[in-house]
Amino acid sequence: MYCFGIVLNIYAQYPIPSYSVPIFPKGTFNQFGITPGSGEDGPMDKRAVGVQVLQTMPDSETNIVTIYVYNLQDSTVLGPYYVTGDSTLYVPIGDGDWGVLVESEEKVVVSVWIQDYVTLSDAGSGYSMIEPETVVKKPDKVSVLNIISSGTSKQLTSIFFPSTNIGYIAGDNGTILKTSNGGTTWINLPSSSPNNYTSIFFTDVNTGYVAGTYGPILKTINGGTKWTAIGGSKFFFGLESLYFTNSETGYVCGIGGQIFKTNDGGISWINLLTGTNNDLNLVY
Repeated sequence: MYCFGIVLNIYAQYPIPSYSVPIFPKGTFNQFGITPGSGEDGPMDKRAVGVQVLQTMPDSETNIVTIYVYNLQDSTVLGPYYVTGDSTLYVPIGDGDWGVLVESEEKVVVSVWIQDYVTLSDAGSGYSMIEPETVVKKPDKVSVLNIISSGTSKQLTSIFFPSTNIGYIAGDNGTILKTSNGGTTWINLPSSSPNNYTSIFFTDVNTGYVAGTYGPILKTINGGTKWTAIGGSKFFFGLESLYFTNSETGYVCGIGGQIFKTNDGGISWINLLTGTNNDLNLVY
């Protein structure tokens, strides 16, 4: 049996359907509130999850993307499925709500949807139909797929675990959560800002950063007990993603093609010219 665990309502980054979502190193897609056996166009006798994977890195044809499809009600897990870029995977599913976990060692763009299984016979070439019973590592029903309450109804957008037990989540309306027991329970941390946070990153268990749709970046050096605004007026535009390569060097990107870099743990930031006005959603 292949054991597989997911904290569903934390890692559920995107709804089903979602299209053209950048993923690295992992992303999850969840379907909620869908009447069993039905789809956008009415009842379905049988359904299939569709997962399209597009490579975005040069010379990455050998990158293997791992995909799991799981049922949110009875803990059935299908997979792992291994696909390469520029391909589409279809996995037949039953009733209930389903989720998809995508893992990749390189950045890929993923679209996930659910459609009528019957119509796939007319889809032509260019896709792979995978029956669950043909998967080499198909698990039986497992009981390690745990749904854990975060204790908030706010939209949660970013999660980071600097250690096995200590983790942080950021979300809308100034929401920052912390766990010290691997996600079993979560406490709300005061952020002193109503910002809608989009990205959280920690360089160790105590030192971390959070960025959002407006205003400055916040930094903590005591595990989230106190947060201090850094960066000043440089960050009036919406920020989408934070990433640090070490304790001092970090990057942040956002709307309008903006990327900033720090070499001193966020004390000062350098504007890096990108040559584009397009929104940048991910930096790593």
